[in-house]
Amino acid sequence: MRVLVTGGMGFIGSHLCHRLQLEGYDLAIIDPQKNYSRVPDPERSFNLHERKRYLTADVRISALALGNGHSEIKEFIQTFEPTHVVHLAANPLADVVEKDPEQGRRDIVTATKELLDRLKETSAFKRFIYISSSMVYGDFTNGSANEDDPLKPLNHYGRFKLEAEELVRSTCQNLGWEFVILRPTAVYGPNDNNARVVQKMLQSALNTGRITVCGAEERLDFTYVSDVADGIYLALKSPESNGHAFNIAFGKSRSLTELAEIIARFIPGTKIEFTERDRRLPRRGSMCIQKARTILGFSPRIDLESGVHQYADYLFTQRRLLEKNSSRDQLKPLHLLK
Repeated sequence: MRVLVTGGMGFIGSHLCHRLQLEGYDLAIIDPQKNYSRVPDPERSFNLHERKRYLTADVRISALALGNGHSEIKEFIQTFEPTHVVHLAANPLADVVEKDPEQGRRDIVTATKELLDRLKETSAFKRFIYISSSMVYGDFTNGSANEDDPLKPLNHYGRFKLEAEELVRSTCQNLGWEFVILRPTAVYGPNDNNARVVQKMLQSALNTGRITVCGAEERLDFTYVSDVADGIYLALKSPESNGHAFNIAFGKSRSLTELAEIIARFIPGTKIEFTERDRRLPRRGSMCIQKARTILGFSPRIDLESGVHQYADYLFTQRRLLEKNSSRDQLKPLHLLK
């Protein structure tokens, strides 16, 4: 199996590529390493080092962006001749897409179309894994979402993800390719640079001793990044998954208040403050993962308490090593600093 991972240097992609290397797959990556980051240096650079340090010298990497018609991407794909593609590359931040929907559509929909068009020019291609989002559901019905629910996205990000899903489904069906659509939600864990809610709360507790909860009863199905990588890996392997969409999540929602209280237990003295929820975002909750359990054999392992503990340990270690090396000109990867 020759696997091309777009966005393989990103948050989820780097964890997936580490897994694929451990399993011995022939791997290539397309990732322009765009800076969507809201995390300042030196933490941002530290996270980028951590993403790269598992990659071996034989991994082929293209730093060009999909969606711009680069001829070099065509040559890169034709040379590698992938049998499987995991398409992660996209703008990962809904609010950034809302501010510039034209660029957001280029990053999500146009990039997906270009990738599919380039794959038509190869001879060995078999399966396309598209990483979508829980945002395609819009507001969850009765606080939960399963794959058969109506898809009614409320913002540009969700609409573009749904448009890309439909593009993948129609193209693959027309060409006889296998395809799988995965819908992760509320992903968190080490080396994230996009200041998602778990990271924001943890960093705020570490830096200021305070956490602001935007919507005390707001609920999310927090999913540790290694569990998401496991779900993608299973979708690559499972013949029964062809043609299906799957929710990839822990399978149980927790409130933002619960998250804040868990963090406060790990960082004693943290004060919790409350404000109104962000009304621009859909109301979410639990993701039903029974279909993924049954067909993929997906079984998430990291609950919120364990995940926050592991992620907090990573951030504590990061802080200690950055302070230790604050006088040096360049950050070294974590494994060289220990």
